[in-house]
Amino acid sequence: MLIEVGIIAIIVTGFFIEGARIAQNGADPGSFVGNWLAAQLATGGLPTVHRYLWWTHGLLALALIAYIPFSPLVHLVLAPANAGLDIPVPGPKMGVMDFEALEGEGEETPSLGVSKLGDFSRKNLLDIFTCLKCGRCHEVCPAAQTGKKLSPKGVMVTLAEYLQQGKMEDESLLDTITTDAIYNCTTCAACMEACPVAVNQPMPSSG
Repeated sequence: MLIEVGIIAIIVTGFFIEGARIAQNGADPGSFVGNWLAAQLATGGLPTVHRYLWWTHGLLALALIAYIPFSPLVHLVLAPANAGLDIPVPGPKMGVMDFEALEGEGEETPSLGVSKLGDFSRKNLLDIFTCLKCGRCHEVCPAAQTGKKLSPKGVMVTLAEYLQQGKMEDESLLDTITTDAIYNCTTCAACMEACPVAVNQPMPSSG
């Protein structure tokens, strides 16, 4: 709500600034709203009104820009960055497990999958930050649409909640998402194809 109110306030004050300017300098062809507002404004004290409106408009715009990192508008910055770091080919993007590493004798068995946020790569964490929670991945997921426990959106929302709360080493993450939901993932990559911000859902869903 705060974002919508801020944007509307910036637009309205911008129109009034234009109206005050036109009232002093004459009609401006094509500025329909500004010309109409200019006709409604009184002639007296317009320079002062224009100055206060200009400062109000400018401060509102700067405040909204400063608020972007703390609001959903942060996706305006994160989405292009996430898409730029994305691997466009579905196979490598989902990750390839090195099964040959499991065959060596006397060597430490590598960790399979992840159990906490601290095990994710920086790109996976960026995916979590970037997720719009729009639900398009859920709509195309064959597991979700056939009544299975898996919801790609649900997984991303859970990861985002843990990340927001700073639970990087909390191993209850797996119990919250449940192994049943994880094994429902078919790694078909439909969610990745539908995602508007290039989030890699199968990595946390099947990892």
